[in-house]
Amino acid sequence: MSSEPVNRTVFCEKFKKQLPGLDEPPFDSELGQRIFEHISRDAWGLWIEHCKILLNEYRLNPATKQDQEFLVKQMEEYFFGEGAALPRRNLTSVWRYQIKALVKQAKLQTAIWRVLHAKRFLRPEASCREQI
Repeated sequence: MSSEPVNRTVFCEKFKKQLPGLDEPPFDSELGQRIFEHISRDAWGLWIEHCKILLNEYRLNPATKQDQEFLVKQMEEYFFGEGAALPRRNLTSVWRYQIKALVKQAKLQTAIWRVLHAKRFLRPEASCREQI
């Protein structure tokens, strides 16, 4: 079998549109096959991030049967249900993290612009977008 990724698309149940699908089922089960057939790579990537939040917020141990069952239930709800709800107390921390990341990125962009401007790499009258 070829080691190159398969270029296949699926109608993603999460995003409700045609998108590139996974290269293989994420695990060997009926749910894994269903995800392979109906979930896009993008949606799977978002699930991975959501799963990290669940693992940390609920302090789950994926090695235990009980926590595995909880994650499978959340996964089914996330992809095929109304959507797995984030834990209430975690919403604030997620937003805080995202805001901090955006502020950090903006500060970094401003610092880079100032250095480039000071070194005369940028013309003062042109915007950053035009020069990059």
